[in-house]
Amino acid sequence: MSIVRTKSPGVNDDIFFAMEHSPALYVVINSADAYCQYTFFKDICVTRVYPTTSGEPDPHSLHSSGRAADIRVWHPGRDGPAGREITLEEARKLVEWINDTFRYGRKWTGRLTYVAHLIEDGQNTHIHVQVKRREGWKPA
Repeated sequence: MSIVRTKSPGVNDDIFFAMEHSPALYVVINSADAYCQYTFFKDICVTRVYPTTSGEPDPHSLHSSGRAADIRVWHPGRDGPAGREITLEEARKLVEWINDTFRYGRKWTGRLTYVAHLIEDGQNTHIHVQVKRREGWKPA
C-alpha cells in the first residue's frame, strides 16, 4: 500500500507500478506528500499515474510510460469548502519546492526542464510531475 492518498484504488495500484518501474517518480510523489503534511498539514491526492484513468494509453504520454503523475489542486466549483486538498497558492509553493529539490535536466536547446508544472485549467487545475526515463528500461 502506498502512503499517499489517491483518487481511487486503481490509482493506488498505479503508484506500485511507478515504484517498480520508475522509482524516481515514487520518491518525488512521496516527498511532495511529506512536504505538504509538514508545511500545510494536508495530504496530496494523486489523481493519475499510469496509464490513464480512462481510455487507451497514449504512447507519447509520460503517463503511459510510467514517468508522470498528477496531483489534485482544490477547486471550489468541484470540491466545495476547502478541506484536505491543497489550494492554488499551496500548489504554487509545492511546485517551487519540487523544482528546487529535484532536478530533471536540460533539453537539447539548453533550456531547463522542470520536474513539476502547475496546470491552471479551472476545475481541472492540477500539478503535473514528471521524471526522466530510467536507464535501460523501456515501457511494455
